[in-house]
Amino acid sequence: MMVLKIWWSIRSFWISIFILLLFSLWLGLPTYRKWKVDRLVDELCTKDGGSKVYETVILPVEKFDGLGLVYVPPQSDVKPTDEYYETNKITWIIPESNKFGSLDLFRSHTKIYRIADGKLISEHVSYARRGGDPILIPVHPSSYSCKDKSQYYKQPFIKHDRVKNEPTK
Repeated sequence: MMVLKIWWSIRSFWISIFILLLFSLWLGLPTYRKWKVDRLVDELCTKDGGSKVYETVILPVEKFDGLGLVYVPPQSDVKPTDEYYETNKITWIIPESNKFGSLDLFRSHTKIYRIADGKLISEHVSYARRGGDPILIPVHPSSYSCKDKSQYYKQPFIKHDRVKNEPTK
């Protein structure tokens, strides 16, 4: 009887170790892959990411929203009253997969053009990772990208106060 109790406790110990190891692999491998791709995003952002402003445009204060941003519609949504439009090209580095829990990496290249003359005002390159989460629950996947893309929409436009007749920040 004593031998059976010892055997059962040893068996339970090894089953517990096996379950713990299996759970660690299940969480650890996807987390490691995600971490590696996040480091790749940082590297690509440093090498190729960022903004280039070719022309700074002075606009009246009314064109800016509460956050100091100017709405620039995509090319497909341009109205006759719009002065600028943007294009965005997505390039998949680690291809987009429709599989739940997949890990995707892509490059986004956004350009802002003036409608009147078709001139390129500014462009921005950014990289992002989506998904790769170890726990498959039906929520939006995690993501990681280059820092502070919102600054891109502030860079080519400067507020002009018509009352004071001078640019404001």
